[in-house]
Parts: sequence; C-alpha cells; structure tokens
Amino acid sequence: MEQGNRGAEVLSHRCERSVAGSAKEQEQGSRGARAIGILLLAACFLYSFFNFFINLEAESFYYDEVVYSLSGLEYLQGDFTRNWEHPFLGKYLMGLSLHLFGKSDFSARLPSALFGFLTGIVIYVFAREVTNRWCGLVAVCLWSTSPIVLWVSRRAILDAPFVFFFTLSWYLFWRFFKTKSTGHALLGGVTLGLAVATKVVGVILVPILFLYLAFPGIRDRGFLRPAVLGKLILALTIAGLLFLLIYAPVLDRLGPVFRVMNEHWKWEQRVGHREVVDGVIYDKQPWWTYLYWYWRGYPPYLLNSTPGVLILLGLAVGFALLRGDDVDVFLLLSFLLPFCYLSFYLSFKMFRYAAILEPPLAMLAASFVAALGSFLASRTPPPRRGRQGGGEFCDLESAPLGETRFDSSREGPPSPSPSLRGRGNDLLAERLRYAHWLAILALAAVLILAMIHSTWNIQAEEENRYKAAAHHLSPKIREKETIFVWGYTNVMSWYMGEETEIVGGFNSSGFSGNYLEADYIVVDPLMVSKWPDDPLKTYLEDNQAIYTEDNVGGFKLYTRRSAESCIRRFVDELTNVEFTDLRVYQCTDLPTREQ
Repeated sequence: MEQGNRGAEVLSHRCERSVAGSAKEQEQGSRGARAIGILLLAACFLYSFFNFFINLEAESFYYDEVVYSLSGLEYLQGDFTRNWEHPFLGKYLMGLSLHLFGKSDFSARLPSALFGFLTGIVIYVFAREVTNRWCGLVAVCLWSTSPIVLWVSRRAILDAPFVFFFTLSWYLFWRFFKTKSTGHALLGGVTLGLAVATKVVGVILVPILFLYLAFPGIRDRGFLRPAVLGKLILALTIAGLLFLLIYAPVLDRLGPVFRVMNEHWKWEQRVGHREVVDGVIYDKQPWWTYLYWYWRGYPPYLLNSTPGVLILLGLAVGFALLRGDDVDVFLLLSFLLPFCYLSFYLSFKMFRYAAILEPPLAMLAASFVAALGSFLASRTPPPRRGRQGGGEFCDLESAPLGETRFDSSREGPPSPSPSLRGRGNDLLAERLRYAHWLAILALAAVLILAMIHSTWNIQAEEENRYKAAAHHLSPKIREKETIFVWGYTNVMSWYMGEETEIVGGFNSSGFSGNYLEADYIVVDPLMVSKWPDDPLKTYLEDNQAIYTEDNVGGFKLYTRRSAESCIRRFVDELTNVEFTDLRVYQCTDLPTREQ
C-alpha cells in the first residue's frame, strides 16, 4: 500500500513537472511568435512605404495633376476661380505641400503617397480586428501591391486622399455598429465629411450604412432603435456641416459653385471619357470594363496586375457571398454598391475610379484567408499530448493497471487499443498539417511574387517624358517661336514655364488650337492611341518634308523647316559667328546653338 502511494506521488510529481514544462514551452513559443509578428509587421510597412514613395517623380504629370496642383496653390493665395468641378479639400492639401516644399512633381504627389500609405494602416487595423494580425498583414500586402492603388497614390490627384478619408470613416462606422459608441459615430461623421469634401462620390457610404442596418439578421439586433439612429443621423449632419465648412471662403458664391459642379457632372455623363478597352476605343465604355481591367491588368502604361492576386480576390468575394457573416455583409455592400455605381450608372469608366473598391477587396481577401486557416486548423486533429509530456500522458500512466481508457465521445463499440488509435490520429494530423503548410506557402508565394512584380514595375517606370522634352526644347526655343503639343498642354507648360507660348493641344474635351503655324510639334505616343482620328496625324504624314523628326524622351518632336523659321534662326545664328565665317546657309544645315 505504501509503495502504491509512493508510486502515485512520483507519477503526480512527474505530471506536475511535465505540465509546468509544457506551459513554459508555450510561453516561449508565444514570445517567439510575437517577435516574428512584430518583425513581419515592420517589414511589411517598410515595404509599403517604399512602394508608395520610391521613384515618385518618374512618370510624367498628366492633365488633372497640373489642374489640381495649381488650383491648390491659388486657393492658398485666396484665388478660388479655378476648378469648381470638384470640392476643395484635396487641392488644398496639394497646394500646402507645394507651398512648404517648393514646386516640383514630388511635392505635388507627396500628399497622395502619404495618404496611400496611411490607408494601408487603417486596413491593417480593420483586418486585424475582424480576423487576426496575420491576415491584417495579408490585407496590407494586397493593398500595397494593387496596380490601381499604386497608380492613384503616386499621382497628384484627388483619389488617394479621398480613399483614405472614406476608408477611415468606413472603419469608424463599423466600430460604431459594434460598440454603439457616440465617439465612434462622431469621428465617423467627421471623416465622412472630409471624404465628401475631397470627392462628392463619398456620399455613397450613406446608403451602404443604411443597407447594412436593414439587412435581415442585423436589423433584429437593435441597430434601428431611436438612440442608435439618432447618433447616426447626428454623425451625418456633422459630415454635411464639415463639407460646407470647406467652402467657407466662397459661401457668397456657393450657388454658382454647386451649379458648375452639377453641370460638369452632367456633361461628363453625356460626353464620356475616351479610353481603350480590349483594343477598342470607347467614349462610353461597356459595363464590364472594370472586370476586364481587373482580369487582364490595367492599360499597358500602368502597373500590370498579378493574376494570382486577382484569383485570390475572386475566391474571397465568392466565399463571403456563401458565408454571409456580419463582416461579410458589410464588406460585400462596401464593394458591390460602388461597383454597381461605377459599372452601371456612370456612362464612362476610368481606371482610377476603381480605387474605392480596393479596401473592401483587400479586407475580403484577409477574411477569406482567415476562414481558410480556421478550416484547415479545425480539420487537423490535435497531436497526442502523451508524446509531449502533457496531460494525456499523465492520465494514461495514472490509470489502474489492466484498465483501458475509452473515448466516450465516439459512438459504437470502444476500441481497446489506444496506441493504435493514437497512431492513426497522428498520421491524419501529419497529413493535414502538411496541407496547412502548403496553403500557407502558396499564399506567401502569391504575395511575394506580387510584391516583387509591383516593385519591379515601379523601378522600371519610364523617364518623365514631358520633363525630358521640355529640357530638350528650352535651350532651342527662340523668341516668338511656338509649340503645339499632341498631348497635355498644361503639363508641357508646367515644365516649360508660363512664358513659353503653346498654341494648342489636348484640353479636357479634346484637341484644339492651330498646329499649322507651330514651329515645334511634340507628339505623345500614348495620346495617339486614344485620338487616332485627329487631323494632326494626317497633316504630319502629308508634310514630312517640312519637318525634321527627332525622338526625345519617348516623344516625337517635329521641328518646322519653314522659310520664316529659317530666317529667324539665320539671324539668331548670325550674331554668334565672325564676319569672315559668313556663308549662305541652307535651311537644313543651319548651325545649332551648340555648334
């Protein structure tokens, strides 16, 4: 009897040491996982920061970038006569950056890059809250490698600050629905007001919120009570007041400002925007345009997509439709309602408009990854703790000799051989654990390839073509010589300076101006693909003998050989040669300034 008691004490002591060791190992493992998580989080955000800011001046400005940047500078100086078509906040931010850091492409694009990076932080916090930190990292990687996100966030346009304020408001209202906190509601209203004060399309968040509250299953949880609705209406009222506050400097002209905005929107709906879709030029693109761009990649002069990421996003949307949890409903509404508005209501499609779809897509992907991980984990039986010195080992050892422990949870006759059953479970667990790791490695491979692909494309971006053409032309332009730009006239003026006379080119509706008398014609090949029917093309083909043709920074530069131009050049060059060197110059062999 005494020996039996001593044996029990020894076994008990052995079990206590085993459990203590297991707890210590778990604590060390959790510390290691936490350290790895912190390192991965830091690496992920460093990569995101790098992607948004590196090589920011590489690509040329285009029409809207100059309009918004110059408008922002003028607003800060009290001049609000330019660009009433869009609210003022985004242009204020660009003007402030130009005022603080000087007039440059980098300064104008700095706010967009910063807001693109900050949006990734909001997406991480949101994804971590509804899934876990690992899936939050997946969402940030998808956001930081998205071609449309990188294009929008690396341009001086309104979409990047708009998407940041919209996403932050979206997240704060989700927090309000979970906590019914007045603070979250008010902050959501403030950020929604900032989003609408950047782009009016931000009001689409309002129907998303009310559709979510009206959804069966969510409606029955008390969200439609007067107290909750009152907080929501108060938040929306604050958003409206903040939107009007942005227009404070022009309150006396608020009616005309809103009228211009409304007329511009109607004009765009009627006329459309010319884009090339699947090799066909459209002014009003078909409804499936965004689906085509997502699958095939955006136009070739943008960053191309990675098919693996797109397949992941498609699986995520399909899974959310099937599962239908609260967060899935919220994310699907946030994706599907803007998608339907862009695809079916707007008569024209522009790739940058799809930026509003990217946050819910990244979140849907993170939610899908989390659910897939949970499914694989649930299908993996726990390992036999007896081999690790855990509780099951102690239970078996302390059982009376000759008795057999049975699994009471299983139906049917008990198995008298726990060792055989354990080996079968271990084999199944090992196989499923391999599947689990294969899924993780496949996801990591897709994300890493997407990251390498997007960063490579950023590094390979072409030289700033307009800047190169301007640097080439500036020393050659003589007084009274003029330029016609088969491209964006205001962009060439941004680089050449306001004193250079540009007699025509592309404006918001098409090409205009007199190229017949221009001394220089600069042709942007990207615009040729969008405007192949312009008469300038025929004019240049029919008058090849009148112009010399050069390639400058990816542009075609045509220099007139007209008699008037030759005389002006001859007189100018005459002042730079000695009298004894005078000879009769042919128009085609006039000395250059360098000679």
